[in-house]
Amino acid sequence: MSQAISLKTHYLLRDSQPQEIQWAAYDSYVIAPRDDCLFFVLDLESVPNSARIPYVRQQVNKRSPWASASYYLTTGADGTAAVWMWDDSAAQTALAKLPPDVRTARIFPESALLSMAKEGAVIRRCARGYDFQLWQGGALIESRWQLTLEDDSEIALFQRVSGQGVAIDYAAADPDWQPRPWTEAPFSWRRWIEDEIAVMTAVASAAVFLLCLEMGMAIAYGLRTQFAGDNVLALQEALGERLQYRLEAERLRTVNQEWAGLRPAYTHLEVVAEFTRLMEGQQYDLVEWEYQRGGLQVTLSKSDLDTKEVVTRLESGDLFAGARIEPGLRPNEYDISINIAGVL
Repeated sequence: MSQAISLKTHYLLRDSQPQEIQWAAYDSYVIAPRDDCLFFVLDLESVPNSARIPYVRQQVNKRSPWASASYYLTTGADGTAAVWMWDDSAAQTALAKLPPDVRTARIFPESALLSMAKEGAVIRRCARGYDFQLWQGGALIESRWQLTLEDDSEIALFQRVSGQGVAIDYAAADPDWQPRPWTEAPFSWRRWIEDEIAVMTAVASAAVFLLCLEMGMAIAYGLRTQFAGDNVLALQEALGERLQYRLEAERLRTVNQEWAGLRPAYTHLEVVAEFTRLMEGQQYDLVEWEYQRGGLQVTLSKSDLDTKEVVTRLESGDLFAGARIEPGLRPNEYDISINIAGVL
């Protein structure tokens, strides 16, 4: 990555069509717009390091309203992970229209390129709309997108939910995009040199160890009777290490079996297709979507939603066994709980 800030061309994957934007940065970035992303936070403290990526992918698949989703995550020191996900199909369509040298570039969520905060509630201007953010200890713990700020009730609600005053940076005409994503550590020549020295030291130590091992094996071969007790001890240590590896593999196999048992009875594609079919003709905005074994939780936004008609529509198919609608957190929002047929 270039270490000099200069005017760069960046690509916003807008509506399956890349949009070129220019601002001063260390590198050119490919960006998933905030209004195309869904955000959530995971607690990974109790999840083993080797199992964290499969666990995050499982959670993305469970929460995604799309047939296939891409995601980006950043982890904090306390074991929490902030995750953004977006429609992979739309992103791939837009990527195919980019110059060949950037089609394989890593995609960053727009929120990662906006200025970060340490504490409190802030509202950041995006390329389209606004990002309502809540920060704690330098970590982003809540993020909601809103198209406009015409109604002060949205700000008041965010302030009430967060329990803090809200800092708003919408005085400027354009988003405050940063030279590099705040989720990425800046490149350091000093750290690179230190890492190289550490690697070279480790390689040299390994070479010395192998040489000593070869010499030791030769001596042990000639004096095997004298050092028989030491050889037995080394064999016991090796067997103990193998036993630990085997126990860890058995534990991971058990975890994988437990995860396999949590797979939903129907795929996301089947649930999305059925929900879309039953709601055909209804105009609404999708706010939240969570599908897990036994049920589907959906939050819709619509000014004149006919709840009775929606329940009748959802219960008319074979996949959904029942639906319940309650008022949502915001005006014109509705929380819909749907039971999946044939799942206890």
